[in-house]
Amino acid sequence: MEQYTPDALLSRLGRISRQQRWAFAGAWLAGLCAHGYMFANKLPNHDDIAGLWDSGVGYTSGRWGLYFVSRLDGGLSTPWILGLLSLLFLAMAAMLLPELLQLKSPLFCGLAGGMLA
Repeated sequence: MEQYTPDALLSRLGRISRQQRWAFAGAWLAGLCAHGYMFANKLPNHDDIAGLWDSGVGYTSGRWGLYFVSRLDGGLSTPWILGLLSLLFLAMAAMLLPELLQLKSPLFCGLAGGMLA
């Protein structure tokens, strides 16, 4: 099993291509522009008001992952934690786009990542 030292992590990060970095940055920037207001401002909805101290409906409404996500943010509604975490996963998924779509231009890699977000 490989040891993860700071040098090993930096060498892995060095293998990320320029196109993948642009796709990550495009998704991150577009996601913050599109959803940043909701990350920073709390607008209560029915789920927040009806279930202040529990994690919501769960399986009956098709929210199978709600149990696992509620472990991250607890019983409180914190949209900025879940928003930034979701945006991080979207940006990491956007790093696959340049290879899948065979994009070479940094502009198109950033735009593809932004469209994903």
